[in-house]
Amino acid sequence: GESFSMPSLTISREGYGFQGWFYDRNFTNPYSGSFDVTEDVTFYAEWKELTYAEIKVMNLINQKDLGLVNGTEAASLLMALQSAGHALDYNFASFIKNIPYSTDGTPVTGFAGDLWTDTEQIDGILPEALETWANNYGSAKNISGCEMEDLIACILDGHPVVVWLTNAFQATQPVNYPWGAYKTNVCVMTLYGYDEGNNSFLVADPTGRNDGLYWVSYKTFQNVWNVYPGAVEIW
Repeated sequence: GESFSMPSLTISREGYGFQGWFYDRNFTNPYSGSFDVTEDVTFYAEWKELTYAEIKVMNLINQKDLGLVNGTEAASLLMALQSAGHALDYNFASFIKNIPYSTDGTPVTGFAGDLWTDTEQIDGILPEALETWANNYGSAKNISGCEMEDLIACILDGHPVVVWLTNAFQATQPVNYPWGAYKTNVCVMTLYGYDEGNNSFLVADPTGRNDGLYWVSYKTFQNVWNVYPGAVEIW
């Protein structure tokens, strides 16, 4: 017989990812390279349905509308709560009045710093304190340190996630404080969607960048989130 090699083909199927060619319809015997042909051969293409999930955003919030310099945690939390059907009687102005302030000057116990101007300390609140605050309105779980697959699982369950990222997804560095580890250039956003086909995440950005709602690549998201993987699941 003659030697045969599968030609390089670009094949596509909407909503599916191509997994490879196989000799059998059960996809147990993959094509592995050229071989001698002695009879007719049928190849089978294996496809995997791609994951796509997007949670409806009930209310996009831009913290700059109130003149806030800090407080992306509060804006992201309210967006997540309202998308989960909670805190619907609040707007951002009324919600921010209830932000729990730190009892010891650290962001571990509540918001530390100033909402209206940058200070020399950390102007923010950590996931553990945000979880406690969020549970006053709905259900929340601090899932910081989880895997990326766990974030995707939350989205598939219809649960938005408040995530600790960075301003405009710029580079960040780990920082150690007496109260614990953190990172530079923090901006907290709400995670609303995942598109496996385009390998990207949908985020709501309370600083108003890109009109406040946009897709970002998996790698870009991962690079900044992993430095301090803060996350609070809301439902």
